[in-house]
Amino acid sequence: MLFYRGIAVSQQRAAEIISDVRQNGLLPGQGRWGYLFADLKPQLESLWRLPNLTTAHTKPTGAPLPWVACADPTGASYYALKHNRSSENDIPLLITFEADLRNVIIDGRNFLYTLFQFGEPHRARPVVEQLFGTAIHRYVDRAWSTKDQEHRIALCDLAVQDDAAVNAHAQNKTVIGGRYSTRFCGAFLVRLPVTAEAVLDV
Repeated sequence: MLFYRGIAVSQQRAAEIISDVRQNGLLPGQGRWGYLFADLKPQLESLWRLPNLTTAHTKPTGAPLPWVACADPTGASYYALKHNRSSENDIPLLITFEADLRNVIIDGRNFLYTLFQFGEPHRARPVVEQLFGTAIHRYVDRAWSTKDQEHRIALCDLAVQDDAAVNAHAQNKTVIGGRYSTRFCGAFLVRLPVTAEAVLDV
């Protein structure tokens, strides 16, 4: 699968960063990434069957795991040109790389978690299907059947790791307006490291 990371860097460091990514890929500790997501894919069905599922079951303890945020070309360009750009970091970079599906989850922080917690089912269900496919139904339907916010969040923790939902989201062409004025068609987290061989372009 192809992914795109949009960043903004200072003019002084641009050449160095481009060279480093081309030679070494994307490695833990390079940037400000490190998100509290465990690899739940091997346990997805057993966790789904828990009647009292909570974030205690789905959130890891200890140090953040090494994932890097990325998007589709539209979303990554938005992050590089606008969202991450500042007076100091004013050089936009777009990194294109490949990753295996087993190392990819949906980044739901700017849209999907909010939808799980506060979505109105009759209005939100068609939208969530359009953006994440039919595999998302069992998670949102169960989440919206309860008012327990922790249970809803835990169900979203499962949904973002469902390979069918990841695949469907990767095909989405509808622009999503997320939190903090973000704009993207697809938002993902890819487990690090991403090898230099997997980097196609910077």
